[in-house]
Amino acid sequence: MKFIKIIIVSGFLAVTLTGAYLKSISVEHSKKEPNSTVKEVKNIEEDTLSFNPTSMFPALLVKEKGTSSPLELNELQIDINVVGHIATTTFEMTFYNDSERILEGQLYFPLGENKTASRFAMDVNGEYREGVIVEKEKGRVAFENTTRRTIDPGLLEWTKGNNFKARVYPIPAKGTKNIIFSYEQELISSKDGLTYIMPLGIEQVVRKFELNVEVFKQKIKPETNHNTFENIEFEEWQENFVAKKTYMHFTPNKQLGFSIPHGNQAHSVSEKVEGVNYFFTSFQPKRFSKNKKKATKTLLIWDVSSSGKNRNHKKEITLLDEYLKKNKGTKVELITFSNTIHRKELFTDFNSLKTQLTNLNYDGGTQLGSVDLSKVDADEILLFSDGVSNFGETEIKNGHTPIYTITSSNKSDFSSLKFLSLNSGGVFINLNQSSIKNSLNLLSKTPYRLIGYDVLEGNVNEIYPKTGVISHKNLVIAGQLFSKKAKIRVNLGFGSKIHHSEIIEINATNESLKGSVRRLWAQKKLSHIDLKPKENNELITQHGKKYGLVTRNTSLIVLDRLEDYVQHEITPPKSMQEAYFQRINNRIKNQTDKEAQHILTVKRNWKERIEWLNKEFKFDKLFKKPEIPIQRGRQSSISDSGITYVWGLASSEGTDGFTDQESLDMVSEVAEEEEAVIGENALFNYSDVANNSNGKFKQHPSKKTSSIKIKEWSPNEPYLGAYQDKNQNNWYSIYLNQKNNYINMPSYFVDISTLFYKKGKHKQALRILSNLAELELENHQILRILGYRLLDIKEYFLAIKVFKEIEKIRGEEPQTYRDLGLAYEQKEDYQKAIESLYNVITKSWDGRFTNIEQIALVEMNNIISRHKSKLNTEFIDQEFIKDFPLDVRVILNWDSDNCDMDLWVTDPRGEKCFYSHNRTKIGGRMSNDFTQGYGPEEFMLKNAISGKYKIQANYYGTRSQKILAPVTLKMQFFTGYGREEQKLKEVTLRLNKQKEVVEIATIEF
Repeated sequence: MKFIKIIIVSGFLAVTLTGAYLKSISVEHSKKEPNSTVKEVKNIEEDTLSFNPTSMFPALLVKEKGTSSPLELNELQIDINVVGHIATTTFEMTFYNDSERILEGQLYFPLGENKTASRFAMDVNGEYREGVIVEKEKGRVAFENTTRRTIDPGLLEWTKGNNFKARVYPIPAKGTKNIIFSYEQELISSKDGLTYIMPLGIEQVVRKFELNVEVFKQKIKPETNHNTFENIEFEEWQENFVAKKTYMHFTPNKQLGFSIPHGNQAHSVSEKVEGVNYFFTSFQPKRFSKNKKKATKTLLIWDVSSSGKNRNHKKEITLLDEYLKKNKGTKVELITFSNTIHRKELFTDFNSLKTQLTNLNYDGGTQLGSVDLSKVDADEILLFSDGVSNFGETEIKNGHTPIYTITSSNKSDFSSLKFLSLNSGGVFINLNQSSIKNSLNLLSKTPYRLIGYDVLEGNVNEIYPKTGVISHKNLVIAGQLFSKKAKIRVNLGFGSKIHHSEIIEINATNESLKGSVRRLWAQKKLSHIDLKPKENNELITQHGKKYGLVTRNTSLIVLDRLEDYVQHEITPPKSMQEAYFQRINNRIKNQTDKEAQHILTVKRNWKERIEWLNKEFKFDKLFKKPEIPIQRGRQSSISDSGITYVWGLASSEGTDGFTDQESLDMVSEVAEEEEAVIGENALFNYSDVANNSNGKFKQHPSKKTSSIKIKEWSPNEPYLGAYQDKNQNNWYSIYLNQKNNYINMPSYFVDISTLFYKKGKHKQALRILSNLAELELENHQILRILGYRLLDIKEYFLAIKVFKEIEKIRGEEPQTYRDLGLAYEQKEDYQKAIESLYNVITKSWDGRFTNIEQIALVEMNNIISRHKSKLNTEFIDQEFIKDFPLDVRVILNWDSDNCDMDLWVTDPRGEKCFYSHNRTKIGGRMSNDFTQGYGPEEFMLKNAISGKYKIQANYYGTRSQKILAPVTLKMQFFTGYGREEQKLKEVTLRLNKQKEVVEIATIEF
């Protein structure tokens, strides 16, 4: 038997043949396909690459008035280093903040297929501080905590579609921020050789732009045949080739590309890292072709979500045209979908189909799960989508029909699309990297696949890829070698049947390649385990941490101080590790069971609430305000006739965590609030006094007559003027024409969808609203707005899906579990509701969420008291179960972190209950003042007196370093809470500016 013997020498390829010439050898298999159906492909024509030139660009965005805008990119240096098949690309960027305010921004960096972020660094005190790998949730917590203390952090995270975003703080006022971002990729095999292409879409003028490319240990000059930058030429330098160019005041909206000719670059390399020899080898396996049975009916699924607008429809339609020409007579059933399925239509003529595809509207979120493929009347399925499912049911119901997944977007969920095709026997086609000709060949033939490996000699572990369609001339595999040499059989074929095998021998050498081979192997393994992210969730986390990769579960974080790394137990860069481990080892270990201590604290506070609930309140008809000055940031209290008045705020961070100037700005308002404690107009009912001989107000028993009146709120936005009753039939067209002007403004989609919903246009309203899921992937604030609005329109299933997504990306915040529990309650899934709320009660939270457990306890007990017979409460500590009936309960939630919203309730006596006067004579009680989170703030009253209760909200302040945006409030008003006669009304509204006070509702008894 002949075999290819590959010897690795100094990173170059040395080939020794045990036969007369280099030729791959077929191994006979008993179940080999008949020769009449399979043909060897003797002349393999490599693909011609084609990229969208605007598909990739870095942008540092800040929010202003609800929309995102990029900061000025002042300087950009791009360094590209190529070793063998591996390219490392580094962006060094300098951004300029022209505003007068210190800002927080988000750097967006979309990467394409098979690219992995490997480095993130920020300037800290004039020097670059390297990011370190950390679990995603731990990274978020550390970032948020350090940002609140105005200390420099940076956080790089993976988001859906292989997009990366870095949260950056601070960006100095009238100053610059320097950031480094690196990613690695395997070069693509094309007809020109190993090819590197980087399409930039930067449309702004950059003051200074530098390009530096270095190809290491290369004999033949690389060709710049994919390049649109001017005057880029390679020159030989020692054993390398380099290309350098500097541009001044330049707009880099071009494409950098070059190719290393076949046969001259290293085909196999190996290096030893931490005792493990990592190798990769590239070879050209013999190719075979097998015709695919002609389809009589093709199911064409076309993604028309908002993100679908960014795909290359011209190329997609051209591919479809060429394919159907080869399959004349095939019927095509078209299904269009975004947040749901919109259209089903059968076509026998491509011209009609093309007209339909050319005139589609792209709108709404993406719900892949709306497409049910479990029972399909077709021979094949062609899915044109980016695969990024962000709304509702995210997974397609799959059957046994082959699925060919096709994308032309660099912002795609490549793992999801690959899994769909591999699992069904179809093919994944990336039109960004595959020509029409090659893509057509992949569609027209039975997929020729890598089936697996047999290790014949030696010790080899974890060879990747495990499987896949052979779409290029070269096959690149990587693995771990634990012997001096090994012999591997590579099995290829159709379906699960092996048709051909290649046998290769690998001899290990210990080259110094800066860890690049190890990283390539790690990237290939990540691509494999990421095909099944749910099954491999823990493995993905461990792999990312071990090999320094940013994954869906791991991030890169930059912190300023050693204390921050120690506090969050994050291993810092090497330069700080000695001091870090000394601090960690010298820390006094707190042996107290933190969870048990937390529960004891919650029980103590719960006991105090129950005592308040059981207390009888006596009071005079007229309210006399206390004569003690109120200071926000300090808490004081006095006792008066059994009532405790509390004003100010207990804070572990001095003045609410606000800056000194912000605190000074607030003093005047606090004084105004003090004067307003009595209220401008007493809204009480004097008949209650007349009916009570001792001159006291009458507090009614339960079963009182009450009403809740919500003051109508409507946004005063210019875009609403276009929607008149007389032109309702044209509303959706008006919306589509307006949409691009407000594409980054969440409030626009909320307002327009609300308008449509009120007019009974429910299907269109939901499609418009679902755009929120597309605006910024994994933005918990936008998702929370979406979830609240879905609850408002009784789309409970979809709302729960949104809150479950927030649970994945914001599991460190109690509001996440509270929102989910209350959504389950509205869906009447009471068991899951109390289980989710119990998470709020039993988990330990950051100090800014003090006593949120008490609010969740009231809500959990409300469900238990009203639905006892349907619930299993054995998992709940019985000390926490207590009926908690109230005449009045008001809840204020908001969507923006680091904002301080205040709930004000003025009772019929004119006494106002708010953060600095949080207990009233008649028994009104206001919860903790949440100044750094999303609330909630809660007002409770056990026994209401007759009269009107005025409810207001006050946008008190913000600590956010993002430019101010509107804050969305969701308010709930209960009467008869926890009783059979419970009533609820809700409202969602926005406050646009600080110090804004809005009257929202009145409750009357």
